[in-house]
Amino acid sequence: MPAAVSPGQPRRFTKKNKTLTVKTEGNRMLWDIIQQWKIEQMQRNVDAAKKDSRDAVDKSQDYAEKVGQLALATQAVWSFLKEKHHLDEKDLMQRMEELDLMDGQKDGRVAPKVVTCPSCSRKMNSRNMQCMFCGCGNPEFNPFAE
Repeated sequence: MPAAVSPGQPRRFTKKNKTLTVKTEGNRMLWDIIQQWKIEQMQRNVDAAKKDSRDAVDKSQDYAEKVGQLALATQAVWSFLKEKHHLDEKDLMQRMEELDLMDGQKDGRVAPKVVTCPSCSRKMNSRNMQCMFCGCGNPEFNPFAE
């Protein structure tokens, strides 16, 4: 059994005729510094994650408010159409299905498609009002594509 070492005295380890002296207080202090640095680093990571979480909650609340406004606007437009053109929900659902199938997929959304510019023959997105290369108007412009 190794002899007890008092604080401040180096410990000696022997391995295959080699003696290794380890100063325990210096190592302990270095260990404490490294551990404190790691703790502070983790705390900074936690603080950053909390901020990101708060930002995400704020954005989702903003989006929820915008969706509510869009739903209200859509309902207002639909009520005008029903009154002025004597349409019903069946007409609305039929038109929604027609628009949904415009991109070739019945998936509940209108996806943008790639179109060829009639002037310069370069590819462009159907969401763009005009070609970004030559400025020609997009004949298949669709501002509602995602």
